[in-house]
Amino acid sequence: MDTITVSSDIYHCWNIIGIMGDRSCPELSNFIHCRNCPIYSAGGHQLLERCVPNNYRQ
Repeated sequence: MDTITVSSDIYHCWNIIGIMGDRSCPELSNFIHCRNCPIYSAGGHQLLERCVPNNYRQ
């Protein structure tokens, strides 16, 4: 199974300072988990709305 990689143009703070990182994000006390944060949500939208690769059908 292929792993999904996060595009370099998406800010993925959840892997660095968030719940999957060192948990040093100051917003974690407000949102409890990254999935409740608007930055995480915006990253998801960017991931789902990105252009389809040229060789997708192949």
